Amino acid sequence: MIIDQKNGKIIKSFPVKNGEKFTVCFTHSVERTPWYEIYYIENNNEIFLKETIFFSYGAGLPATTEYKFSLGKEGMNITNYNQKIEPLIYRVGAVIADHRLMIKNKEIHLNEITKPFNPVLIQAKKMPIYEYLIKEVKK
Repeated sequence: MIIDQKNGKIIKSFPVKNGEKFTVCFTHSVERTPWYEIYYIENNNEIFLKETIFFSYGAGLPATTEYKFSLGKEGMNITNYNQKIEPLIYRVGAVIADHRLMIKNKEIHLNEITKPFNPVLIQAKKMPIYEYLIKEVKK
């Protein structure tokens, strides 16, 4: 689910299971190239960063890494993070960043569901199906 970190209200929710992945994509503010951060939901709804894909090297980008680095047609790729991220918060960009959440063949532009510069918390949480359905019907 995506939560407005300022007031704690749920902005958007999706049914997910352990083992599923989602991606947060944005345009790097300095390099102006796409950046993909790939997360998995594991261990009873904990979020783990697994992989990062980017397309340019320069200011504000990693110069070295303790993780596996590869360069290919898909860009530069850092894998084997397996790093638990808690909390997972993004401050939604106004124009350049265009933060997007990609999950289950859906792409959600975060600046369309919340105000620019607003911090959002991305969280996996157990929710009874009836509660999820009620929230979706109210929208």
